[in-house]
Amino acid sequence: MYLPLKKKTNAQKYRPEWENMDEFKGWLKLTSGNSSKAFCTYCSTEILAKLFDIKKHAETKKHKQKVEFKTGNKEIPFKVVPKDHLFRPCGDSEGALTLFIAEHCSIYVLTI
Repeated sequence: MYLPLKKKTNAQKYRPEWENMDEFKGWLKLTSGNSSKAFCTYCSTEILAKLFDIKKHAETKKHKQKVEFKTGNKEIPFKVVPKDHLFRPCGDSEGALTLFIAEHCSIYVLTI
């Protein structure tokens, strides 16, 4: 009778120093409760804690799109307003803030 040999695999553990590597910085974290898996914060995906698998995940189309979206957001510059204009009843700064909120924030329907 022939018994097949079981393939021996080494369980790779997550290494915290991977988080400091330039290619993984900002998105790679340890999965809570499981040291054999890593977590991509951009894709909300668990990955086996093997360096090859993590690099392979970083090359996927889904991950690249998420990275581009997260890093593509830039700060919106505000115009500096002198202090004496800040305390006017309806100054330029109040109008600028109102227009910013109207343009960039969701509008919620309020029911009374």
